[in-house]
Amino acid sequence: MEQLNNVPKEFYRGVVIRYPMTDYYEYQGFDLVPPHKPIIDESGRKLTQDGNEYGVYMSDYIEVAKSAYANVSLRDGTPLNKNIVFGYDKQNVVIPAVGVVYKINSNGINARKPWITSTLQGHYNNGFIGDEWIADVIPKENYKIDSIKIGKDNLHDEEYITIEDQNNIKEEVNRILSERRERLEELEIAIENLSQNKRLLLTQEEINIYKDIFKKDGLKDIDLYNYFIKDDSDLITYLMACIYRDDEENINFKYLKYLNSIKENSKDMLIQDVSTLLEHNLYETMMKKANFIKQKENEGVPYTTAGFDKSIEMISKINELKHDALIRQAELVTNKRVGLINIESMDTLMEGIQDFYQKVEKLYMDGSLSLQQYSSIRNELQIEFDSLIESISKNQNNINEEIKEKGLVK
Repeated sequence: MEQLNNVPKEFYRGVVIRYPMTDYYEYQGFDLVPPHKPIIDESGRKLTQDGNEYGVYMSDYIEVAKSAYANVSLRDGTPLNKNIVFGYDKQNVVIPAVGVVYKINSNGINARKPWITSTLQGHYNNGFIGDEWIADVIPKENYKIDSIKIGKDNLHDEEYITIEDQNNIKEEVNRILSERRERLEELEIAIENLSQNKRLLLTQEEINIYKDIFKKDGLKDIDLYNYFIKDDSDLITYLMACIYRDDEENINFKYLKYLNSIKENSKDMLIQDVSTLLEHNLYETMMKKANFIKQKENEGVPYTTAGFDKSIEMISKINELKHDALIRQAELVTNKRVGLINIESMDTLMEGIQDFYQKVEKLYMDGSLSLQQYSSIRNELQIEFDSLIESISKNQNNINEEIKEKGLVK
């Protein structure tokens, strides 16, 4: 044991608390002591389980505590059900661990540099600068919490807790963990409902889609009636939410993957560009189908167009959802309903259409809508109103023909 006079004024200690201990752990108000009982060697020395000197280990370099001892990650989490594994790397759904860094005042502490077994000297201080120190005990008056980090889990990234009132730390940590656990349990149920074979065959893209669904403010949480679409990313997120909510028990990964691929490759796209892309993809798929049919008929061999038909059906469905989404967006921002426009005559219809356009233009001029929002909403309204005009014109023509047939006019 090396007794030193030039003891630093401050030390740092990092610890990891795993579930379910997170429910019971008191973060302060107790003396810090070694977590395990000592091992006594043949010379009567107290040792840790790895053979080093027994005591409360600290560092005079804060990054050792943060980046080594309290650096919680996904692998530190506790599985909800260790028998349910999924994906190529056989993951579990885990409740995250908590990393705590303590700042220690060395005043009055018998701090010393420990002796390290020769086999572990290469790992001294975890390869960081600075030195390791130990003490037999750290009185509760000599430390305070420097930082708390809740680790990463299957749905959430790691996050640091802001420590404003140290008396409420336990309640705040457990509140966050409780919220996370609720979402993680929903993910667990969804994966558990799959067959074992499907679980193991889940791709990383599909696992990421599960994350998009069940994370905080994910697809499951979106209010489809009041969601504000400000850019193409919002539009695609909204469409994904519509697809998911259409059948939550049987997640439509084909449609969600297609939309996700657009989202990943549309960093600089505008909303109207998404509309153009959907139209292009539909046209391209239909042309590929036509060329495929021509080729197979020239070869005189049997063929099926089922794959093309499913893709055409998918893109057409998504295109319809996109149109409905932007019409609903127009209704949301104008507080008017397209379906309530009076269509009893062409004059009343045109009055309603003009009023709608004026409302949208005013919102754009006021700065409430961006240019891309304004343009995309105008485009979709044009499609909707053209359909209404065509419908009322066709209806009027049918009435005129009926009048002529009955001889009511000469």
